[in-house]
Amino acid sequence: MENTYVFDWLFKRYIKSINYQVKSSTLYDKEQVFKKHIFPYFRFKDMRNVSKQNYLFWINTKRQYSPNYRNKLRATLNNFLNFCEMFYDIPNRLKLIPRPKNHQPKKSMKFFDYHEWQKFQKVISENMLWDTFFSLLYYTGLRVGEANALSDFDIDMRKHIVHVTKNITRKVEQKKYIVTSPKTYTSIRDVKLPRIMLIKLREFFKY
Repeated sequence: MENTYVFDWLFKRYIKSINYQVKSSTLYDKEQVFKKHIFPYFRFKDMRNVSKQNYLFWINTKRQYSPNYRNKLRATLNNFLNFCEMFYDIPNRLKLIPRPKNHQPKKSMKFFDYHEWQKFQKVISENMLWDTFFSLLYYTGLRVGEANALSDFDIDMRKHIVHVTKNITRKVEQKKYIVTSPKTYTSIRDVKLPRIMLIKLREFFKY
């Protein structure tokens, strides 16, 4: 059937094929990228007839975004086209087009130094919840989602360790949040708690 090669039909098959291979948050993120950036241009197109020039034109319509984000959009579409090539013999012509180059210097990650942390803590110190939460982030280096996913069973006060095995994401449709596995396999870890954090946690548990 001719509609087998139309973008819309292929997209439904692609999403169905990866539904059980990726996290629900990853699937949601992909669907949002398709909805906002890919559907408007490729919808109803016969993918056999999409040329390299068509793909290049689509890439150039995304110039307002950073090179990193444009590469993300390109990679998302490229994964879909690889699926089309593998299962429906539709050539992936996008992979013949070079990736956008990032000529901007890489931004270094910003951290509070100790004096900045002290100033910030003075603001939150009267609220035990925020003080405990942000102190945990500062003294352990946990991601926000990892800290939000913690339960009291994950904190071993006797061994002075917090077990990081979960993450919370809000990238889900019709739900406030879900608990998933961490961002990567190496994110599963035990983190040592310093004495100051043990004191704060004991006070928080009593509270």
